[in-house]
Amino acid sequence: MSEGFPEAEEIARWLRAQLARQMKISEAAIEPTRPMAYYGLDSMAGLTLVVELESYLGRPIEETVLWDHPTIESLSRYLASETPREATGTGGEK
Repeated sequence: MSEGFPEAEEIARWLRAQLARQMKISEAAIEPTRPMAYYGLDSMAGLTLVVELESYLGRPIEETVLWDHPTIESLSRYLASETPREATGTGGEK
């Protein structure tokens, strides 16, 4: 973990566990490269996941992030590469 922020692999594990819990399926059944909607994630469950993700990461997340990055693999890479400042939309300002 760099600078106290989770890496993509750690975020992917967390997302897989949360998706499995929400969709009531085995974590082993979830493939990180398959769209989360394939497993039944709809807009309501997606919003719940975003709220939980904000709590896990300790920063605001755009509500559309699950649709912009529909797989666990793409979402975890995106979130790991994004700094908290970028996530909140304040750019490079200090």
